[in-house]
Amino acid sequence: MGRDEKSRLGRIVPLALGLIIIPWLVTISYSQMPGVGVVDGFMTAPDGVQIFYEHAQVVPEKGTIIFLHGWGMSYNEWSGFKEKFQEDGWSTFAFDFRGHGASIEAPDRQLDYQKMGSRRQRKTLLTDIEMSVDRVFTSGHPVWLIGSSAGANYALHYAAKDERITGVVLISPFFDNFGILNKKMIKKYGSRPILLIAEQKNSLSFRACLHLKNKAKGPSLFYSVRNSKGRWFKDKMSLVDPILRWVNNWQKSSAGSSKPILERSANYIDIEI
Repeated sequence: MGRDEKSRLGRIVPLALGLIIIPWLVTISYSQMPGVGVVDGFMTAPDGVQIFYEHAQVVPEKGTIIFLHGWGMSYNEWSGFKEKFQEDGWSTFAFDFRGHGASIEAPDRQLDYQKMGSRRQRKTLLTDIEMSVDRVFTSGHPVWLIGSSAGANYALHYAAKDERITGVVLISPFFDNFGILNKKMIKKYGSRPILLIAEQKNSLSFRACLHLKNKAKGPSLFYSVRNSKGRWFKDKMSLVDPILRWVNNWQKSSAGSSKPILERSANYIDIEI
């Protein structure tokens, strides 16, 4: 656990000791950016697990983007990245999946992602996404999921069953052995927009993106990254502009349906980062 997660736990978790479950434990601060208020705290899952979150609300806002980190990571994976979306007018919501970062407290034990090896355990993380969507969803405002690695797998799995999600951005998804992302998931997702990003030399992710792109029913775009030496995935800052171009090219029509400005791409786009 990082120093910042420990400091937050020191402030907040003692309030919930003794199995006194409080649905929302929050601290409120203000970003240095005008019009951005940041709230962080814990939300309580139905099974009592405490999920740490950070919600930055922009006024006025274009909508909300929920960030899903990779396996073994934390919400800090998006540090510096999510702030670029706030500057562009998007509210952001980032959280630690159960067993990760500061989200380790359950009523009867502490959770550890390294011990979550079964399909049943892996699928409990979908509850964390549902709580996040419930927290930020407002009728008429877009909600996007942006996921990295395993977080990308969870993004498409969850979005496939929740029509409140406007679209998804999947960074290095892969077909896993836990039933989170499989080849049939794109059919359930329907005709909503999907942006796919993978490195050419990462064969698992590249093949998964190519399959999802070819099977997508709605507007889709696949950025194939070359000559990056892995740097783009570690800091992700080079991905901000292409992702913003994609999500900003969707708007709500007066009828409430998504209106595409970008046409569906027939293939994938080679980019060098």
